[in-house]
This record gives sequence, C-alpha cells and structure tokens, in this order.
Amino acid sequence: MNLTKRVKSMQCPRFVLTLLLVVSSMPSFGQSYVIGNGSTLSDGDTPAAKYPHPYLVGGLQLQGGGYAPTAWAGAVGVNVELKHLVLDSSASYAAAHKVNDNTINNHSGHQHGLDGNAFYRFNKLYLGGGASWSQLSTTNYTKQSWHPAIGVGRDWLREGFSMRGQVLFVLPGDDHLNGTQGPEFSLWLPSPAAAHHVFWRQTIGIYAFHETVTDPSDKVLTAEQVGSRFVTGYVSFNLMYRF
Repeated sequence: MNLTKRVKSMQCPRFVLTLLLVVSSMPSFGQSYVIGNGSTLSDGDTPAAKYPHPYLVGGLQLQGGGYAPTAWAGAVGVNVELKHLVLDSSASYAAAHKVNDNTINNHSGHQHGLDGNAFYRFNKLYLGGGASWSQLSTTNYTKQSWHPAIGVGRDWLREGFSMRGQVLFVLPGDDHLNGTQGPEFSLWLPSPAAAHHVFWRQTIGIYAFHETVTDPSDKVLTAEQVGSRFVTGYVSFNLMYRF
C-alpha cells in the first residue's frame, strides 16, 4: 500500500503510536542503561566498575603556538571507574610539528607523551590531579617537560543519557623554557561511568607561555624573554573505544 495513503487512513494514529513506542524503546547511540556494577543508570546512582578498562583513542587536533594548524593524534590508556576513585592514564602520539618557531628548515616533527590523573569521587563530583610528560622532536631540536595538574569533574547520569565534564589546570612544572600553563576543558559523551564501549571525547586547552629561554646564563636576556608572554590553545576531537 502506498505510504501516503496509509498515513491518511484511519489506522494512522495506531501506526504513529506504534512507531513512537518502538523508537522510544531503542537505546541512544553511545549510551547505556547500566553502569559498571550492573545497577540501573539513574539520577541517584553512584557509578562503579568491576575492573580497569584499557582503551584506544584517535582523532584530530587543531593547534596554535607555532605548530602546524592540524595534526592526527592517538593514544592508548587505562580507565578505572570505582565508587570513590576515577583513574585515567595514557600514552599518546601526535604528528605535530612546528611551522613558525624562528628556526630554518624545520620541516618535520612529532610529539609523544604520558598522562596520569587520579580523582576522589564524591557521588557524581570528583576532585584530584596528576601529572603529564611530553616531548617534542623536530628536525632542528628536541625538548621535553613535566607538568603537574589539579582539577575537578562531574558526571551527569540519566536513564538513556550520560555525560562527563572535567577541568584541569596544568601548572608550569619543570618547563623552564616556556613556562606553559593553563586550563584544559574536557567533555565525554556518554560518561565513562556508563558501561559502554564507544565514547566521543573533546578537549580544549588554553595556555599562557613566554618566549623560549635561549641562554639562562644571560640574566638580562632571560628576563626579557620571560616577560614576553603569549596565549595559545588547541582543540582535539576524538573517538574512544574502551574494552
């Protein structure tokens, strides 16, 4: 029977009602109705997981700070979601290279790093911090630094929907060359508290830094370089698969 005729027929209300019931009973993409301990995902539940989950991440970065505008990036990591513990650690690689760093013929480069953060969970709110290490290797030079971080996050859990938001403030650490520091805002859909495999993760970083210190023994030059400050940032778009 022609679809237009069916919609116009007297059975239209029944057909529409049936369709709405079928659609409403289907789980949304990226969501789960259970959390790690097998209980129902609802507003009053506290997430918990039975064991650590390894994961893979891949995506695209948009960058400033003298880097090429775009770079592909990936990571492997482990995620733990317990009643009072949120733990995330990863090793990452990005095909990021410099295009504007006042050096000549610096055509290639990449960046790799290690990250680890632990948080204490108060129901859906968690507090904590960690540290990260990164190394930039280019045609002309290599530099690396450690950065401690402190932060806060929250899970929003509803039946059929979940989300996590997190803010980390990255401190300068031992980055004496540039003193890079600033906030990182991250969003997960659904929340990693949900017992699911596929997640969308987006991170926005906004950093303040000073000119590269080229000769620490020259106090006047160093003071001038440290006093010359800039702001840059990056945005990453990632798909995460958790086992």
